[in-house]
Amino acid sequence: MGIVLAGFLVAEMPIIRMALDEAGGNAIEMIVCSSDLLYTPVQQVFQEGSEPDWSSPIPPDWIDGGGWGQERVLLFQNIPQLNQLEIVQVLYDVGIPPIIHSMSLDMVDDTSQILGHVLGQAVQLRRDFNDEEPYIDFEEDEEDEESEDEDAYMVTDDHSAPDLQPLDFGVIDDIWENNRGSSY
Repeated sequence: MGIVLAGFLVAEMPIIRMALDEAGGNAIEMIVCSSDLLYTPVQQVFQEGSEPDWSSPIPPDWIDGGGWGQERVLLFQNIPQLNQLEIVQVLYDVGIPPIIHSMSLDMVDDTSQILGHVLGQAVQLRRDFNDEEPYIDFEEDEEDEESEDEDAYMVTDDHSAPDLQPLDFGVIDDIWENNRGSSY
């Protein structure tokens, strides 16, 4: 089980590791993207990639985004989809910005592709998904709401209520008289 993280700030990496550990994800190997890894075949990244030594200082060659840029991308390997969603939620909960593109290695047709290409596919898939969202015409919605409001008003104009029983003021008077001397 592993995750490649690309596009994250250097300062976010230890926070993500701690959040995964606290959520029970200690067995998940966290591979931090570097500019060298971007040109490595994906399968090789997961086979040979290693998690940083968190007990030592941050390496000086680490750069924000790992050479990828600021499009935060997670590439999962052998992690069930439900757990992937939980991981993304954990990252949101610790304050990682919510613009995260994720992809499972299962979605990659050819694992001999270089990591940079696969990360680009993940971003493109997310952008394609965002483009498919329906366009909302607010002017048309406002006209619909106005006609619905008019219809609702017309329904409420009928004030007859034949099924309601008249109020029994005798019961209310009895309660008032019985509690007149008590203090609430």
